[in-house]
Amino acid sequence: MFAFPNNPLKLDLSLGFIEPRVVVTAGHAVALYAAGRVGVGKLVCGSQCASNKTDFTYGGGGGLLFRLSPRLSADLGGQFFQVSGSLSQGFAMVRLGLGVGL
Repeated sequence: MFAFPNNPLKLDLSLGFIEPRVVVTAGHAVALYAAGRVGVGKLVCGSQCASNKTDFTYGGGGGLLFRLSPRLSADLGGQFFQVSGSLSQGFAMVRLGLGVGL
Protein backbone atom coordinates (compact mmCIF):
# COMPACT_ATOMS: atom_id res chain seq x y z
CA MET A 1 0.00 0.00 0.00
CA PHE A 2 1.43 3.36 -1.02
CA ALA A 3 0.16 6.64 0.44
CA PHE A 4 0.41 10.05 -1.22
CA PRO A 5 -1.20 12.50 1.25
CA ASN A 6 -1.30 15.50 -1.11
CA ASN A 7 -2.64 13.62 -4.14
CA PRO A 8 -6.46 13.77 -4.63
CA LEU A 9 -6.42 10.84 -7.11
CA LYS A 10 -7.52 7.59 -5.43
CA LEU A 11 -6.46 4.34 -7.11
CA ASP A 12 -6.95 0.65 -6.33
CA LEU A 13 -5.79 -2.36 -8.28
CA SER A 14 -8.34 -5.18 -8.22
CA LEU A 15 -6.27 -8.25 -9.06
CA GLY A 16 -6.70 -12.02 -9.02
CA PHE A 17 -3.63 -14.23 -9.27
CA ILE A 18 -2.30 -17.75 -8.92
CA GLU A 19 0.97 -18.43 -7.14
CA PRO A 20 2.24 -22.00 -7.37
CA ARG A 21 5.02 -22.91 -4.94
CA VAL A 22 7.60 -25.65 -4.95
CA VAL A 23 9.58 -26.75 -1.89
CA VAL A 24 13.29 -26.63 -2.74
CA THR A 25 14.51 -28.27 0.46
CA ALA A 26 12.93 -29.15 3.78
CA GLY A 27 14.13 -30.01 7.26
CA HIS A 28 12.13 -31.03 10.29
CA ALA A 29 10.96 -27.51 11.19
CA VAL A 30 11.86 -25.26 8.20
CA ALA A 31 11.34 -25.49 4.43
CA LEU A 32 12.74 -23.28 1.66
CA TYR A 33 10.36 -22.62 -1.26
CA ALA A 34 10.32 -20.87 -4.62
CA ALA A 35 7.17 -19.35 -6.13
CA GLY A 36 5.92 -17.93 -9.41
CA ARG A 37 2.99 -15.56 -9.91
CA VAL A 38 0.65 -14.70 -12.80
CA GLY A 39 -2.52 -12.66 -12.56
CA VAL A 40 -5.01 -10.37 -14.24
CA GLY A 41 -7.01 -7.39 -12.98
CA LYS A 42 -8.20 -3.84 -13.49
CA LEU A 43 -7.26 -0.43 -12.17
CA VAL A 44 -10.23 0.90 -10.19
CA CYS A 45 -10.44 4.67 -9.75
CA GLY A 46 -12.94 7.50 -9.36
CA SER A 47 -14.24 9.96 -11.95
CA GLN A 48 -10.76 11.52 -12.27
CA CYS A 49 -9.49 8.42 -14.07
CA ALA A 50 -10.97 6.68 -17.10
CA SER A 51 -8.85 3.53 -17.10
CA ASN A 52 -10.74 0.34 -17.95
CA LYS A 53 -7.79 -1.58 -19.38
CA THR A 54 -6.93 -5.06 -18.20
CA ASP A 55 -3.66 -5.30 -16.29
CA PHE A 56 -1.47 -8.42 -16.29
CA THR A 57 1.02 -9.30 -13.59
CA TYR A 58 3.87 -11.82 -13.40
CA GLY A 59 6.81 -12.41 -11.13
CA GLY A 60 8.44 -14.69 -8.62
CA GLY A 61 9.99 -15.00 -5.23
CA GLY A 62 10.71 -17.35 -2.41
CA GLY A 63 10.74 -17.75 1.30
CA LEU A 64 10.83 -19.91 4.38
CA LEU A 65 8.02 -21.93 5.93
CA PHE A 66 8.34 -22.57 9.66
CA ARG A 67 6.37 -25.52 11.04
CA LEU A 68 4.46 -24.45 14.16
CA SER A 69 2.25 -27.55 14.46
CA PRO A 70 1.13 -30.40 12.15
CA ARG A 71 -1.48 -28.06 10.54
CA LEU A 72 -0.02 -24.60 11.15
CA SER A 73 2.99 -22.84 9.62
CA ALA A 74 4.48 -19.35 9.54
CA ASP A 75 5.60 -17.96 6.17
CA LEU A 76 8.39 -15.39 5.74
CA GLY A 77 8.89 -14.53 2.09
CA GLY A 78 9.73 -11.96 -0.51
CA GLN A 79 8.68 -11.40 -4.09
CA PHE A 80 9.12 -9.18 -7.09
CA PHE A 81 6.29 -8.77 -9.57
CA GLN A 82 5.72 -6.66 -12.66
CA VAL A 83 2.36 -5.15 -13.61
CA SER A 84 1.81 -4.36 -17.30
CA GLY A 85 -1.15 -2.42 -18.67
CA SER A 86 -2.56 0.85 -17.34
CA LEU A 87 -0.21 0.75 -14.31
CA SER A 88 3.05 -0.59 -15.78
CA GLN A 89 5.68 -0.85 -13.06
CA GLY A 90 7.45 -3.33 -10.80
CA PHE A 91 6.90 -3.96 -7.12
CA ALA A 92 9.01 -5.66 -4.45
CA MET A 93 7.34 -6.98 -1.32
CA VAL A 94 8.36 -8.70 1.90
CA ARG A 95 5.59 -10.52 3.71
CA LEU A 96 4.86 -12.50 6.83
CA GLY A 97 1.94 -14.90 6.86
CA LEU A 98 0.24 -17.79 8.58
CA GLY A 99 -0.73 -21.02 6.80
CA VAL A 100 -3.48 -23.34 8.03
CA GLY A 101 -3.76 -26.88 6.66
CA LEU A 102 -7.14 -28.55 6.34
